[in-house]
Parts: sequence; C-alpha cells; structure tokens
Amino acid sequence: METYIQEIPGERTIAQIENAIAYEEQDPAHFLKSAISYHNSKFTNLATFETLADTADPGQFKLQLASAPPPAGFAKVWEGPMIVSGTNTMVAAYRQ
Repeated sequence: METYIQEIPGERTIAQIENAIAYEEQDPAHFLKSAISYHNSKFTNLATFETLADTADPGQFKLQLASAPPPAGFAKVWEGPMIVSGTNTMVAAYRQ
C-alpha cells in the first residue's frame, strides 16, 4: 500500500472537509492524517491517505471539533489542527 497527499482547501466547513475525505476514501483509500501548509499562496490542509486493496472498506468516517464528545461506536484515529472555515481549528477524526 502506498501513501499520497490530497489538498483540502481551508475555506471549507468541517462538514465539507468530512465529505471530501469520505469521497477520497471511495478510491478505496484510508485517511491517515492532515497537516497545515502554505501552498499556492494560501494556508491549506494537506491530507495524507493510504491506498487500500480494491475490496477493503475503511469503515464510516467522522470529523468533528476535538472539544466535542466522541460519537458513540467510533474510535479516534487522529487528532490535530486543520484550517476549517479559514481558521486554525483542532479537530478529531473517528472511524467506526
């Protein structure tokens, strides 16, 4: 399996970022982490994904503010800063 980076614009809402990650995982791929970077004259999110076997299902993905309680039945897979709606925000990623 290989890893690759996908840019997710920082002006998106947390729901739009969650949808972008879920869309990318249809490849199939698995979200690993994200880093804030200055890219193409703006701050943005560079998300790292790992490719999966064609039959692999990464499971349902949730992204929310790190300060929110974890969703029931989900395990935290990553926590860190992302640019959300143009603001540096601590978020947490969960997978079922």
